[in-house]
Amino acid sequence: MVLVAAGFYLGFPLNHPALWFSSALIVCGYFIFKIFYPKDKKPLDITGIFLSIAVVSGGLSLIHPWAVYLDIPLAVASSSFFGAQVFGPVWAAIVALGARDMILHRPGAIPLIFFSISSGALSHLALRRFKALSSGLSEKLSLLYEEKSGAGLSTGDVDVLGAAEKEFSQALLLARELLEADTVTVFRVSGEDMAVKSSTSPGIRLKSEGIIRACLKNRQPVSLSNIDRKEFLSAGYEHGEPVCSLIAVPLILGKNLLGVAVCDSRRVGAFNLKHVSDFNRFASFFTGMMGRERVFAEMKRSLKGLEVFEEESSRLLKHLTKVDVANEGTLGARKIAPMANAIFLVSKEGYELSAASGFSGISAKKNFHIFKTLKGTLLANAFSGGQEPIYISDFRNYPVAALPFDAGFHVKSVLLQPLAGEEGTLGVLGMFSDRTNSFSAHQIELIKMFSNQLSVTFSRAILHEKLALMAKTDALTGLFNRRHFDETLSAEFKRLVRHPRPLSLLLIDIDHFKKINDRFGHPAGDSVLKTVSAIIKKLMRDTDVAARYGGEEFAAILAETDKPGAQNLAERLRKAVFLVPMEAGGQAINVSVSIGVSSFPRDTDKKEELVELADKALYSAKDEGRNKVCLAKKTAV
Repeated sequence: MVLVAAGFYLGFPLNHPALWFSSALIVCGYFIFKIFYPKDKKPLDITGIFLSIAVVSGGLSLIHPWAVYLDIPLAVASSSFFGAQVFGPVWAAIVALGARDMILHRPGAIPLIFFSISSGALSHLALRRFKALSSGLSEKLSLLYEEKSGAGLSTGDVDVLGAAEKEFSQALLLARELLEADTVTVFRVSGEDMAVKSSTSPGIRLKSEGIIRACLKNRQPVSLSNIDRKEFLSAGYEHGEPVCSLIAVPLILGKNLLGVAVCDSRRVGAFNLKHVSDFNRFASFFTGMMGRERVFAEMKRSLKGLEVFEEESSRLLKHLTKVDVANEGTLGARKIAPMANAIFLVSKEGYELSAASGFSGISAKKNFHIFKTLKGTLLANAFSGGQEPIYISDFRNYPVAALPFDAGFHVKSVLLQPLAGEEGTLGVLGMFSDRTNSFSAHQIELIKMFSNQLSVTFSRAILHEKLALMAKTDALTGLFNRRHFDETLSAEFKRLVRHPRPLSLLLIDIDHFKKINDRFGHPAGDSVLKTVSAIIKKLMRDTDVAARYGGEEFAAILAETDKPGAQNLAERLRKAVFLVPMEAGGQAINVSVSIGVSSFPRDTDKKEELVELADKALYSAKDEGRNKVCLAKKTAV
């Protein structure tokens, strides 16, 4: 870039245009390549592109004066979409190129420089403001959606609450008239702070300190007839009129602090003891109204939660596999409490993430992530701590991690609910939020109820999988049975019609097995069958299907395996069986197998003929002395 710029100032664009423009375009091309095929994209690469374009346009302007106006879109583009690391050098390049024009006595250079950089700066500030407003609006809409989702209010519910709010406002107006006050306001407690619930005057602005906050803190009424605004003591809020007299009454229902009711006047000594007594009666009315609103909202949330629980529980019952149950479980839990969640199940390899929802650190669509251990995470405590839920309302300073993977956000509150089975803990349903104190007591109770249903459904799914496995498994050997073998072979041939791939078949027979049974008894024969089956299992790949074909005969489907590959596997299997020491009746015996091999499409393209050819090859191995592998002969066309 330095060389190109130096060439520009030495007059290369005019003296040697072909050389200069070629060099400049090569530099541009280099940076464009770095942007579209990066190992790691850096701001320097983007800066390089813009600087290259600036130098090229500067050279072009020596030949075509109109090209100097390209500085304007260049400044705007670099400022709008990138930070100071990019637009800073670009602005500097524009100033440098403009300085050249001033040296050449072109008076239009200064206004052009000013206009280019001003346009870029305005564009940069406007976009930053727009992004800030968009972010704030998105956050407000999200919070509004969550509030509406949690409350679950119907149109009729809104009408009821609207009528209650109207009655509340009328009571405030009546209190203002009877007490001859300027303003009557009710503040409600909102988390750890306050907010205006309703007022007779618009534009109420809360302060961080004042009388109403002291009233809430001490839970005692306050009446003042002369508030000097110049002193430290203030009302704790302000509106259009100065507050000189004030009555504040805390609104308490049982042990719950709902808010504070306040009436004020700009007159000194505006309220007497009768006014205080009357306003206390109004405060009792406000307390009752707010209490009923809270109960009504809680009842609606409870009813909505129960409706969701019933709906999701009925959906769970429709699923019979662990994957489907887990996916439905995460969706149902999120409807009860709209936040990220995951289901972990105990597996042979450790712990299986069966389903996840709401995480950016791990995909919800990729099921069956296996974790050998959960040590160092809160989940380990949930798996070993019994059946009670673990709820941590503020997880920010907790000494262990919440999850064994990156959630994509800072976990600030956690709810872990173990899933109980007959033999112990089946798994854990985890709920994770990026806010503290995210779970209400009602939500925790609903999650616990939903988890009980989830546990039952998982137990049923596990039992269903066991029964399904038993239905296709030979009880003695643990291999698949003949029925499953036939179904798998048929399915493979249907697939091969659409996507032809090599496939081979082995038929395996234990030599002189009848003699073993006759001489040593059937228990000894069963032991030999188990040993040979274990060797077959060990040598087979995960994609292969090995089955007990009948009696002492076995079969294996080798997917995507040609004839030479099948022959090699058959030879390894034959040698392995022959070399493994076996006993029968306390005596060492030699056991061998004969194997027939056939392949698709080399030998035949028909399923029945593939089995028949393997069977003929097996009999050839028997006829040739046993303990032998024979290959099928291709059928005549």
